[in-house]
Amino acid sequence: MYWFILLTTLILSSDTARVGGNIPFAESTVPSTGDVSFFVDRALFRISDSLSYLEVYYFLDLETLGEIERDGKRESDYLFTVKLEDLEGKKKPLVDSWTKKALKGALSQFVIDKFDLIVSPGRYRLTVEIEDKSTDAKGRAVMEFTVRRWEPSLTLSDIELAKSIRDSTGPSSFNKYALEVIPNPLGTVYPQKDTLYFYLEVYNLEPDSGAYIFTSAIYDAGGKLLRSTKPRVRKKRGSSVAIETGGIPLGGFEDGEYLLSVEVVDLSTSQRASASKPFRFVTRRIEREVPKELMDYLSFIDYVASPQELKAFKKLKDEREKKAFLTRFWKKRDPDPETPENEFLREFIERVKYADRNYSQGGRKGRYTDRGRIYIRYGPPDQVQKVTLVSHARDREEWTYFTRGRGSKGMKFIFVDIDGTGNYELVYSSIEEEPTRPDWKSYLKEWGLLGGEE
Repeated sequence: MYWFILLTTLILSSDTARVGGNIPFAESTVPSTGDVSFFVDRALFRISDSLSYLEVYYFLDLETLGEIERDGKRESDYLFTVKLEDLEGKKKPLVDSWTKKALKGALSQFVIDKFDLIVSPGRYRLTVEIEDKSTDAKGRAVMEFTVRRWEPSLTLSDIELAKSIRDSTGPSSFNKYALEVIPNPLGTVYPQKDTLYFYLEVYNLEPDSGAYIFTSAIYDAGGKLLRSTKPRVRKKRGSSVAIETGGIPLGGFEDGEYLLSVEVVDLSTSQRASASKPFRFVTRRIEREVPKELMDYLSFIDYVASPQELKAFKKLKDEREKKAFLTRFWKKRDPDPETPENEFLREFIERVKYADRNYSQGGRKGRYTDRGRIYIRYGPPDQVQKVTLVSHARDREEWTYFTRGRGSKGMKFIFVDIDGTGNYELVYSSIEEEPTRPDWKSYLKEWGLLGGEE
């Protein structure tokens, strides 16, 4: 019987602060060697005096993996192997592997993943290997560490650096105590989100109704105090365990390595405990070449932008100015900036892809057709009625949105294959934002529908 429990989870996203293989990372992060590029970090959390959760986080650069096309999507298959060795030779080594899939494309440029091990005190060597199933390329990262026995006195877990921390909204393996903590395996912070987020747990507080004090501070590589937070008094509420999260603004910091230090003082016992974690602040945005496929979607803002925004964008000539404009444009429409991905942009790109796949006509992309425009702007209709092969009338499609965006009346659009080539044109719209042809009634007469649409 093995002495571990293994759990995994996966999140896909994109990162603008990286370029090829030049990915900045903190001192505590372990980079891989080999042809597949990834980075590994870890943190220990208490289960009991003699057991710990070892959480291992990694950042995988999908640009170093090959790809396989499935159902019109580009995917990467990779074999993930973990080997955990007891350097004292007291326990049987763990070797486990499993295959994962990652979607590659406009918004999927890296993977942030984690797995958990339940371990006992000792000295360990952890080897993580990722093998690209399509090219046989491999990468390997190795770290050695000590798992301590938890003291009965006041003590702290390791500090987990995070990309974001928010209230949990549903099941997720990133959840901790009703919080969703997205790890930051690289340990880097950029000016775009110049806040250092962190999570840790406090153990063995005196379980009374008293309080404890929590403070955090940042030091430079030479040990000089640069910034500290105001001591916060926390009520214990009768529990011996507490959760601490924080977000420290880093505005004004220079590029370099820093140290986050935290301290807890139990006011009931005067016991103190502290922990620290290195991180890196990158002041200059590292530009990389935006993939042509991604730029094609990012710059297609015709159906999303306001007239003023569209006019301003079309005036731009310099490519750097265009990229800066598009960055601001899509960021402003991100419904949840705390998550690693822009959900609005992802949905938009999926709609454009669908329109191009299903409504293209000749050499004209589906996004530029009437059906493509309506689909991209309003999403999939609630009901589609197709009428074809009728001798006395041209083929048509009726799209109905029952309540979307227009209250109880909903929206209706009628498309007609006017010239019989499969190019369906919008002839009738129930909303003012979309045009209705002046001769729309003549098409309705063909089907005997005029009375129902006047």
